[in-house]
Amino acid sequence: NYQRMKPNRKDTLSDRLNRLMFLPGLDESTLLLKKNVWLGNFGSAIAVIFMTLLGCALKLPSIVAYGLILLAVTIPTFVLIPFMRKHIDKLHFILQFSILWVTFYFMLKLGGLLHSAGLMFTGISIMFMSISFQNTRLTTWLFITYLITLVATSLLQPVLTPAPEMTPGKNLLFFAVN
Repeated sequence: NYQRMKPNRKDTLSDRLNRLMFLPGLDESTLLLKKNVWLGNFGSAIAVIFMTLLGCALKLPSIVAYGLILLAVTIPTFVLIPFMRKHIDKLHFILQFSILWVTFYFMLKLGGLLHSAGLMFTGISIMFMSISFQNTRLTTWLFITYLITLVATSLLQPVLTPAPEMTPGKNLLFFAVN
């Protein structure tokens, strides 16, 4: 029973997260889902912070705006998830679905697949993270959405203009870091 456990210096990260995420009556699979989603969002937020700071240093306002939007939708989940008993997969689905469409918008804004600093990799990471849902229907919807955004971006590529801020060198750097 995680509720009665007192903090101990020798506690593992998993033990500490179990205490943070545990609510009376919560089953082990829901606790595991909460932990996985919370940790996934935490890892993503760290990566986004790094990329946003790099975008700021390289004077890439679109990348900075993209990062700030991703952080604005991700950070509230750190507070929400520990208090949730159910529908964690649905909250995470809404978050990931929103991120796919925000990414699509910024890929178009930056000039398409060839000029968007590897933002398409965001969708690939969402596909991997969605496996933790343990809900095939939600994962399938994210996959379909990702494919739609990639196909649409590819079809629109001939009419898109690369953003002046995204020089070939900066694009290559972000592509490699992504």
